Amino acid sequence: MRLRRTVARAVGGVFGLSVEVVGGPSPGPAVYVANHLGWLDVIALATLLDGPIVAKREIASWPLLGRLIASLGAVFVDRDVPYRVLRFLAEGEAALRAGHSVLVFPEGTSGDGAIPRPFRTGAFALAKRVDGTPIVPIHVAVARVGGVPADAASARDMCWVGDEALVPSLGRVLRRGSVALRVAFGPPIDPTDLDRKHLARVAHDAVRALAPEVPHASA
Repeated sequence: MRLRRTVARAVGGVFGLSVEVVGGPSPGPAVYVANHLGWLDVIALATLLDGPIVAKREIASWPLLGRLIASLGAVFVDRDVPYRVLRFLAEGEAALRAGHSVLVFPEGTSGDGAIPRPFRTGAFALAKRVDGTPIVPIHVAVARVGGVPADAASARDMCWVGDEALVPSLGRVLRRGSVALRVAFGPPIDPTDLDRKHLARVAHDAVRALAPEVPHASA
């Protein structure tokens, strides 16, 4: 875990990435669920958490960066292919039973961090597989760009949204010189008495509630 965090910090340093943490991880294994900005948040969260990180499959095809993010413990999943989802559930359950946490981006895509999209339910099925596994909400937002507080436009520039190619995304981040992400951890959610659809709604509301009151996080 220490090596992974060291590598993640080194990779983040190339892009001038820093991380501002609000709260912190829970003790023991958990299923962490976060909104997804693209590739910067994978690097940032790899400096804070151990265990597998489930990321959108498109990142894996990116030259160099895909391999670097994979080396940080990322598992790339196509959530529209059933057998890959089943594999994710099996691997995630094994990780939890081995005492590791799992990080999932349940939106199934990436956005600008303002308002999370509705959550898919796979991550919550995973938590139900291992009794006593809490779900911990995380909200990730762009806090500063080039040393200046982020607004709607600059925050969007730091995100990889939709089917955008690698080079434009990398170029925007590198041109800005530095980017700070705010990572806010919420209190654990006990999944025991909730089905996965209800859990997805509760977790979505918890993640959204962690968003900072900044101009680009409007309702």
